[in-house]
Amino acid sequence: MMNTDKIDYEELVDGALRTVVREALKQVAKRDSAPQAHLYISFNTFADGVELSQLLREQFPGEMTIVLQNQFWNLQIAEDHFCVTLNFNKIPSDLIIPFSALTGFVDKHTSFSLQFGKVSSSNPIEQSDGGRKQNDIHENFSPEKLDQTKPETKVVALDTFRKR
Repeated sequence: MMNTDKIDYEELVDGALRTVVREALKQVAKRDSAPQAHLYISFNTFADGVELSQLLREQFPGEMTIVLQNQFWNLQIAEDHFCVTLNFNKIPSDLIIPFSALTGFVDKHTSFSLQFGKVSSSNPIEQSDGGRKQNDIHENFSPEKLDQTKPETKVVALDTFRKR
């Protein structure tokens, strides 16, 4: 009798890459000895477990990109999510972002970036191919547009590993 269950390598790789982000954020959270941060983190605003103000969710219906560089506070890293306080229009806002909600990650200092495929969403509209605003944000997130002067940008995209 042959076992028809297959190992889901895509899910294993996706989980491993999200662990890379978690470990990088842990280093940034240690501000005294942390490497200089200039991180762009994109996530699905309707993914399960994402907590942000209703105003931000309405402003970014689908995908949102935050920047962790100079002005962020209370960065706390847990096994499955991170919390951070950022200012939006000079108003502090607490965000809770599960690693499973991430859609992209860029460290501009090292020209390293990751793009994620699987995102758990409680909003069925966001599970489709997305709207124009979400696509515009994603295009602005691309590492090539972040820094045109560094042609050696390293991008690890899960699409490379997907079966067609």
